[in-house]
Amino acid sequence: MQKERTGRRLSAKVFRIVLKTIAFLLLFVILVFVLLLTPPVQRFLTARVQHYLENKLHTRVLIGRISFGLSGKIGLNDIFIADKTSDTLVSGGSIRAHLNYLKLFSNEVRVKDLELANVTAKIKRILPDTIYNFQFIVDAFTSESTKSPDTSSSAPMKLDIDVVSLKNINLTFTDAVTGSDMFAHIGEFAARIDTLDPYTQHFVVSSLVLRNSMARMKQVKPLLEPKPLEQHISEATAPSTMNVQLGTVDLEKVNIDYGNDVSALYAVADIGHFPAQWDPKLGIHVT
Repeated sequence: MQKERTGRRLSAKVFRIVLKTIAFLLLFVILVFVLLLTPPVQRFLTARVQHYLENKLHTRVLIGRISFGLSGKIGLNDIFIADKTSDTLVSGGSIRAHLNYLKLFSNEVRVKDLELANVTAKIKRILPDTIYNFQFIVDAFTSESTKSPDTSSSAPMKLDIDVVSLKNINLTFTDAVTGSDMFAHIGEFAARIDTLDPYTQHFVVSSLVLRNSMARMKQVKPLLEPKPLEQHISEATAPSTMNVQLGTVDLEKVNIDYGNDVSALYAVADIGHFPAQWDPKLGIHVT
């Protein structure tokens, strides 16, 4: 009888220790999460991330603020990344998203909405370089020993973004090698995405809105020898592996200016309002 009571007391004691340990770990995780929501910790985290990126990329990096919200809201404000020539690569504005934290534990990145505002990006490839000015970022985060992921042993991470919103975005693209020069301004862009699968290249966009935007494209004589016409035709007629499905498309106040000095082809499109519905068989028809 005495041994039985001793055994029960020992089991109860072990149970209490395990229960207290689990409670302590939960409280610790909650405390860390709550601290991440406070401005002092967010300022400290911002400084650490900025310092890490500068050491990793060996260029100038500035981040005004990184913020977190209890509902899953994440924000980056006042971003600046310079390229290797100390010119602007990415600058300005804000990047905001609503992220489902719990889905990260099930190998899934689920974003309710992603918003970019007041951002400027400058992509270029000019002589004497023969690579784009963002290549150093790809090289910094890509190891030479990186191998293709073994999808047979582990499933690839699922990416799910419901809504993408762009406001006041400026993009400059200059490529001296191919003779391409482009500038685009996106006043307002919104897209609702039903399917986003980069692994199988399957994309379903149920609605797309583009307003108050413009694009200016100019083609001059490239430094590279142009491909033969037969190769261009072969590449253009080859079936694409990308599967893109569109729903409703609404364009308003969109201007496109294209000029090709090589072929002396010039065109301007000024779209006032163009609401349309995409049909997989018939293509786009105006609504």
